[in-house]
Amino acid sequence: MPHTCSGSSCRPCIAMILRANREIGTGHLMRVKSVVQPLKAHALIKLYVYAFDEALRPMCADFDEVYTFKTKEEILDHLLTLPERCADSNRCDNNDNNDNICSSNAASTEFFPEVLVIDDYAIDKSFEQPLAARAKIFVIDDLFDRDHDCDMLLDQTLITHQEEYEKRCPPHCTLLLGAKYSLTNPKFYPQNYALDYQSPCSCGSHYGTLSYRAYIGKDEAAHNSARTSTTEIPTPARVFISFGGADPVSACLTLTHTIVRAKLYQHYAFTLLAGAANKDFEAIKEAITAIPSEYQSNFTLLRHCSDVADLLFKNDVAIGAYGGMFRERIAAGIPTAGVIIADNQKGADTVVDKYKLGLNLGLEELNDENKVQAALDDLITHAATYTQNCFTIYDGHGLERIVSAIASLLHTEQQEQQEQQA
Repeated sequence: MPHTCSGSSCRPCIAMILRANREIGTGHLMRVKSVVQPLKAHALIKLYVYAFDEALRPMCADFDEVYTFKTKEEILDHLLTLPERCADSNRCDNNDNNDNICSSNAASTEFFPEVLVIDDYAIDKSFEQPLAARAKIFVIDDLFDRDHDCDMLLDQTLITHQEEYEKRCPPHCTLLLGAKYSLTNPKFYPQNYALDYQSPCSCGSHYGTLSYRAYIGKDEAAHNSARTSTTEIPTPARVFISFGGADPVSACLTLTHTIVRAKLYQHYAFTLLAGAANKDFEAIKEAITAIPSEYQSNFTLLRHCSDVADLLFKNDVAIGAYGGMFRERIAAGIPTAGVIIADNQKGADTVVDKYKLGLNLGLEELNDENKVQAALDDLITHAATYTQNCFTIYDGHGLERIVSAIASLLHTEQQEQQEQQA
């Protein structure tokens, strides 16, 4: 059993374990961030992150506490010593040796977490097994390439691999697989988008008219008053570009050079979200200086945006990677040209083809102005069909199911009483 301290400030604890940096990107961080706020109703939420890129610090503000480490082994050592430290003093926040904590937004006692949420391709059974007797373990995965010692495993990809996971996980493990368990935040679904919404984000791009997709599911009066209430794409069409928080393959820079070289800014209005850890940001910034002044307003470069959902409803089509934002784009129904930029994204292109959600571009094709322009023209021409097909994938309740599943792993007083009686 995990140690629980006495005192009114003590709450159940859920800890998230992952990497986040320029090499691995921000996909894992964004995945777990989607459940942080709803889980706060149940527990204190901590982040244990290693090989951390400091540029991503603003993205960690939702966690109650953030601890940084150099390696996953340091995290394991830290966790395995927590019961002894807590047994000695009950309150670890007075421990002079606890140097790893970098921020704390809530008064708490550090004790062994009751639930560990692990989202890291480098972590397997060897890391989990020493912890499994002391905490419930919830794994987020999509590779089915290693053994786990966990109580629940989530793979939200649309191509499920139940048999493979059954071989890799213990018999008691509950598998949460497929579209029913999407980590996508409810705000990405048009039925949850408020037409009078004012974004709190300060990136400077939350203006202009809404896409017709924002009006889907709204009443007739809303449609009648809408400036953009039909399936027609305005001229110039608005194109949203994003390749994750790090973009390790420089897709943003490659595509920017193509846009500038082919003068595509004369025909489309681009919003490029480079990502907080994008190493090419300054090079992209330099490249767009070649755009003539009369077209500068047709290319907006953003380093970071805290409200991507609003951007999706204020753009018409998109080009982007098959990372976490792939599911968000499907939820928002935005026609997308998808690009595989990492091994764990392989197979997503077959999903797009199967359900006709958009189209696929090869990474090398981002350097081909004819391929890029043809893709954009296709997305615009078939936008209504792609959008409608997107809306057949998710029911909008995946996050609720996942939060409920994680919360069910918390050790309740009722369970403790039952164990004592037994």
